[in-house]
Amino acid sequence: MTICKVENASAQGFLLDTEVQYPLNTKLMLRIEVRHSGKTWEFLCIVIVRHSVIRKASYMAGTEIEKISEKDEKFLHDYSFNII
Repeated sequence: MTICKVENASAQGFLLDTEVQYPLNTKLMLRIEVRHSGKTWEFLCIVIVRHSVIRKASYMAGTEIEKISEKDEKFLHDYSFNII
C-alpha cells in the first residue's frame, strides 16, 4: 500500500502526488477520503495512470477514473464543481 496525496480532483480523475512512479496504463485501486463541511466521505475507485511527471522528491501521476459507484461518481462530480 502506498499513501498518495490528491493534488487535484475532477469528475474524470485525480492528480496524485506520490513517492512511486507508476508506469503508464497502470490500474490502481484508490481509497479516497474527502473531508468537506465537517463530514468525511470515503469511497473506492479504480483509476488508470495516463501520465507521470518526475518532481524533485516525488512524482505526479495523472489518472483517469475507470470504475466508481454511481453514488460516489455523483458526489465527486458535485464536489469538483462546487455544487455541494
